[in-house]
Amino acid sequence: MKNWRIPLLAGTLVGLLFLLGFLASPVRKQIQSVESFHLPGKLRGIGPGCAGCHFNVKFALDGPAASLLSKGVHSMRQELLEHPFFTTASEDCVGCHSGVHDSWQQSAHGRSFTNPIFQHAFKRDRKAWCLNCHAPLWDPDTMDPEAIASTPDMKSRYAEGVNCSVCHIRDGAIVGPNDYSGKENELFHPVTFDPGLRSESFCAGCHQFNFVQELEPFVIYADDAVMQNTVQEFLQHQKTMPANSKGCVDCHFEPDHNLASNNGDPRPALTLKLQMRPVSDSQGKMNNDQGPGPTERVEKRKRIELEANRARKRIEVEANREQKQLAPEVNRGTNHAALEANQKRHELQAPMNRKPTPDGSSEQNRSESQQKFHYNLDWTIEMENLGHHYPTGDLFRILTLYAFDKSDREIYRYDFRKEVRVIDRAIVRDTTLKPEGGSYRAFRSDSALLQTKPVRCELVYRLQGSIEPRIAPHFQPGILRKVLYSGPCKVDPKSF
Repeated sequence: MKNWRIPLLAGTLVGLLFLLGFLASPVRKQIQSVESFHLPGKLRGIGPGCAGCHFNVKFALDGPAASLLSKGVHSMRQELLEHPFFTTASEDCVGCHSGVHDSWQQSAHGRSFTNPIFQHAFKRDRKAWCLNCHAPLWDPDTMDPEAIASTPDMKSRYAEGVNCSVCHIRDGAIVGPNDYSGKENELFHPVTFDPGLRSESFCAGCHQFNFVQELEPFVIYADDAVMQNTVQEFLQHQKTMPANSKGCVDCHFEPDHNLASNNGDPRPALTLKLQMRPVSDSQGKMNNDQGPGPTERVEKRKRIELEANRARKRIEVEANREQKQLAPEVNRGTNHAALEANQKRHELQAPMNRKPTPDGSSEQNRSESQQKFHYNLDWTIEMENLGHHYPTGDLFRILTLYAFDKSDREIYRYDFRKEVRVIDRAIVRDTTLKPEGGSYRAFRSDSALLQTKPVRCELVYRLQGSIEPRIAPHFQPGILRKVLYSGPCKVDPKSF
């Protein structure tokens, strides 16, 4: 083989691998989720799809900052975060940005690694995939996920979670969403303008991904089964809004980097209304306040008369038997025995002597039923400033409305949740709150007919919903359950 053929073949092979790497992106469909782009799983499984990930966001003009966010496929590459004057530690920023730093520390981004729910899950799963989003500054070349799970160093760089450098340092430059052109002399350090920091594609780098198909040797996502769908929910709703409507950053970030969503606490945007009213059986309001119709009353009357005739025959048989047992004493002139026999016959026949009422019940039964009530629990929940479903993100999150009786026994429950079947990842039901088209308002109301009087209602945000009973012993009170309201089941519209 001639010498010139070797470089030619090598170049052709490299070009082919590059093309396959571009096409085999496990996240291409998710980044541009509104497109109908589809590739077979085998093609996606050829490689980690580096080019497909990063070239896709470059071509979409999402800016340099988005190019390192991989939906958990890999961690942040340390060499791309190097800066001539600053390290990746947040303490390098606190001198000038103390307020922003303090707000960030208390936010979900600042606690993405240290929060107890993640720590519990990571100690169980021990996967690099978990760290790639929750601790993106970990270094897979020098660190082991097993060791981090067993003995995490809470003072290390990775323990800072999604810190300043994760979003704001790229290729030796500090990037930001504001354009400081003409104001460079007012800045302590140069800032590269990157409008992509405000785009939903930037947030999708961590908050939009499918179920994992393979974790080793690298992460490959399933083609169609969405695991966390927050950004796609927002994009679908945005189609109903006017042009230049709010984006993710407009709602979720205050100027000091405080997350306006309050770490998932919906109370600032939530309004709850509860009304409880008794419903009498005798008034025929057992079924949405509507009594039985004429046909139902006739049929009920016939059934009662038939049962009454059968009961009358049984009573006559029993009375005759009692009479025969008492006959010897009656014949001997024992007045007491005769009176007892007559009284017994009267007691047995008394129910048959009662006149039935038009609705088919006897007068005595009607009187007794007037003392028994069922209860309608009417509730309304309204949420403002909502651009996606709620709850969203983690599928374990559930918003639940409870009602309890005087014995503190649960008598009613309504779950706002998305439920996915594990075996095939199909959506079983989706009762999450959803913003109405053309607005940022979600509204839901319902009415429940209860057998027992509700004396206490609760609205609870359950962060680990369906698995909560199993893992609750590992957590302090208030971590897994955020009680948003607890009180009487009759409350006028209440904002929290």
